Amino acid sequence: MARPKTSECGGPEQAGAWVALIASGHATADDARRLHDWRAQSAAHEAAFVAATRAWRTLGPALDQVAPVPAPQMSRRGVLTGGVIAALSLGGVGVATAALLHDGAAFVVATGGREMVTLADGSHVALDGGTRMTPQMAAGRRGLRLMAGASVVQVAAQEASPFALRTDGWQANIQPGSEVAVTLGPRSDCVECLSGALDLGGQALHAGQRLLRGSDGSVAVADVPAHLMASWRDGLLVFQDRQLADVIADLNRHRAGRVVIMNPAMAGRLVSGVFHLASPDDVLAQIEMALDLEVMHLGRMAVIT
Repeated sequence: MARPKTSECGGPEQAGAWVALIASGHATADDARRLHDWRAQSAAHEAAFVAATRAWRTLGPALDQVAPVPAPQMSRRGVLTGGVIAALSLGGVGVATAALLHDGAAFVVATGGREMVTLADGSHVALDGGTRMTPQMAAGRRGLRLMAGASVVQVAAQEASPFALRTDGWQANIQPGSEVAVTLGPRSDCVECLSGALDLGGQALHAGQRLLRGSDGSVAVADVPAHLMASWRDGLLVFQDRQLADVIADLNRHRAGRVVIMNPAMAGRLVSGVFHLASPDDVLAQIEMALDLEVMHLGRMAVIT
């Protein structure tokens, strides 16, 4: 798709082109920076962009009714071979873009879905929407690799060896009979020990404790009531001082369409609260109100500006 120019002329036409690019789902992190610079060039550019956004809000739903586009169907079980919608993160800017993922995921759960998997050793794994996972049970070892999303692992106690839960950035060794919840995010990963114990990079975690591992390697451990852990299994999203980028990543696993953060200053805002997943759009509205965010609704996409 042709990219809008960043020259100071052609305000209304360029504004329309920017909105069309964002709504297409093909915007990149570089596009986000260029749009920010273009809007900052003049008050006329900013006014034109606001006007184009308002026009799209009116026109977008009408276009959806005239020519509805069927949502892409993603296999809930099987090797990932096609393209999926992913979020690129650069300096806190989340941009929706098409990406072909060759990460070897054996289980892929669609947005809003849920799946239960029993591994070869008898361990049970609950996979939330937007999760990609592959078992690693060969050569005398037991474990899994989590590429994205959220899961709860109930480790079988029949074998004495620990269960290795691996991600791209770290590995947790879970003790037999333990139950552990993991949620991966762009700013931090959340590890909760529901029962038993585990070790993550030399940091011990016991029942009733939550560990937040920042993308910079920082670690924070806190005691958490059991009913607030792995809350997505009960249809809730529970956050305590979580960065907005991580909150939006969680929401995107449950909400049709996509929410992206175009303003880097917003990505680190802290969010606390309990939100019901039965109405994901209401969750976004509540967060929007609580943080006084500016959100553009462009058809199926919501953009935090």
